[in-house]
Amino acid sequence: MDTSRDTQSEIQKLKKEVTRLKALAEAREITIGDTLRRRGFTFGNDCPTDNLLYPSRPRSKTIDEYYELLKRYSFRIVLRDIIKYKDGFEKDDLLHYCSAEKVEEYLTFLIKSGIITKKTAQRYTVSKKNLDSFGGTLEWLVAQIFRREFCSIASWGVKVLNTHLGGDYDVIARVEQKLVYLETKSSPPKNIHQETIDEFLGRLEDLKPNLAIYLVDTHLRMEDKITKMFRWGLMAKYPVFKKRKKLVKRIYGRIFLVPGNIMIINSKPDLVKNLADCLKYFFGVIDQQTLR
Repeated sequence: MDTSRDTQSEIQKLKKEVTRLKALAEAREITIGDTLRRRGFTFGNDCPTDNLLYPSRPRSKTIDEYYELLKRYSFRIVLRDIIKYKDGFEKDDLLHYCSAEKVEEYLTFLIKSGIITKKTAQRYTVSKKNLDSFGGTLEWLVAQIFRREFCSIASWGVKVLNTHLGGDYDVIARVEQKLVYLETKSSPPKNIHQETIDEFLGRLEDLKPNLAIYLVDTHLRMEDKITKMFRWGLMAKYPVFKKRKKLVKRIYGRIFLVPGNIMIINSKPDLVKNLADCLKYFFGVIDQQTLR
């Protein structure tokens, strides 16, 4: 009996099995749901599409073009306006932030992608009639930025069950094994109230992310209202902070830092850049002096 030949045969079989199992393991990407379960949370679901303003003809090229357009603040403003005028609007309804030429470019894409339809020669309507807010689309965009620009796993519209203070999280990402939670606001600062800040701080107590980012998609100033509400919210929740003179520290531009690795940002001058600067600061790639 040739035992060496049998041994070699068994080794070859084992090698093939290892290769097969490795391929299976690599094919299954670790998800945000997996990440949350590893931390002991009960994961509900994520990535809803019913509240997205999204191409009705979702070819890869169309989605890529849509993503690139969404990175422009002016395009996001136009999308908010067409949701507001979803029962019918004209080009002149969309001119308060960008030129007629730019609006025409955007309308051409929106018609081609099936996001809007033309009712008459001058009038348009949104194809998705039950959409009332740009919020879900902004969440999708931010998750896509983390996936495409920062090579990270990210989900939007994440639901975590059995939490104490509310289990709805706009965007959760995993960057270099760190959990990043982002609250996204598509409304201007005047429409954001103290209770929304307090709810955000409450969700942090449950999730305990390594980094939290409160993003308001605006080019308006943050220190007139948003940073003040964070200061009030922190002092009300944690009396020890009442002794601190400066709870909210400006890092650079429109990026602010509060205790607990919480950053507050807007989207001026650029949403992707501001998010990248948050990550660079958190990971120590750049410091406050470098950012200045």
